[in-house]
Formats: sequence, structure tokens, C-alpha cells
Amino acid sequence: MLGSPGFFAVDELTAAKIMLDAQSDGKRVFCFPRHISSKAQFFDGVRAAFPLDPPLHGYHSWDALADSLWSGLEGLQEEDIVIVWRDSRHMQMQAEEDFAIALDILHDLPGALADVALTVNQPKKLLVLQVV
Repeated sequence: MLGSPGFFAVDELTAAKIMLDAQSDGKRVFCFPRHISSKAQFFDGVRAAFPLDPPLHGYHSWDALADSLWSGLEGLQEEDIVIVWRDSRHMQMQAEEDFAIALDILHDLPGALADVALTVNQPKKLLVLQVV
């Protein structure tokens, strides 16, 4: 799985093993803060954990978040990236519609970052893990 870009729902042990392997291989690993349960906390978590380009202001535009996150990750030197979202069930239970939008954004990132045309011949291999 580590060699395959994409979005995967995994258990905690699998996520921990993938993260350990990724870090020992020199891959870039990003983790969302724990216990995100609202749209505002998700936006704050993205601001705290990820490179963003341009910087993200406010809590209203999912499109701005998606664009800023994509550009921030696309601008990294590293080719192999892992994103881990633990405790996603908190947001799923508290803000179901916002959770669905957040998941859509995370689902779309690996394909968009792997696109040679979009990345001007510098694609990334992004693995997104939702710990369930």
C-alpha cells in the first residue's frame, strides 16, 4: 500500500506501520491534529499541519482550502507524501456534511497531485490514510 498513491481507510496498527516505514524511508508525513469535530477545527487543523499556498484565511470556502492545500503539497521538494487523519469519526458524528466534503477533498488530492500536466511534470505520490 505504501507504494500506491491514493486514499485508504485503515486501522490504527496499519497506519502506525505505514507511518514508521514512510519516515524511515525519508518520506514526508503529515498528521492532522487529533479530535477534529467541526469545519472550523478541520480548517484550523489544515493550517496547523500542512504547507499552504496561498495561506488560508477564514473558514468559509472549501474550494479555497482545497486549492491552498493542493498548491502547498505540490510545492514540496519531496515526491512521496503521506497524510494521516486519525479520529475522523469525531467529525463524522458531529458535522456529517462537512465531513463528507473534507473526505472528498482528501480523496481527490492523490489523483490531482499525480497528474503530470497539472504538476508541470513534477507529480507527487500521495498516500492519504483515514484511520477508522
